[in-house]
Amino acid sequence: MNLKFLLDENIPQSVYLSLKNSGYDVISICEKFRGISDKKIIKISRESKRTIITLDKDFGYLVFNRKMKPFGVILFRIHPQSPQKILSIIRMGFKTIRERKLSLLHNYIFIDEKTLKSRQF
Repeated sequence: MNLKFLLDENIPQSVYLSLKNSGYDVISICEKFRGISDKKIIKISRESKRTIITLDKDFGYLVFNRKMKPFGVILFRIHPQSPQKILSIIRMGFKTIRERKLSLLHNYIFIDEKTLKSRQF
């Protein structure tokens, strides 16, 4: 499974660099497209076939209420939101996605410290 990700601006730079240095195919909105709207992030996701990684619930509204179609979305709900905690939960989430062989295409995945839920769109 080739996993390609687009990290929202709320993902710390240190998390982006750690994932990139670990071999993940990641692009950071902060690095490439700072300040763009969520709608533009969805367009980039779809065109580049990259799953959006975010801490922002707004993507759920855009996907399910506004019927926008990114490639995929993974929403992480993490408290507290320290870079170390975010990185740990993201890695755990990626491992679970691989183990369950979940498709990222048109899938909205919610992950917190205890739960992984997915819903097709």
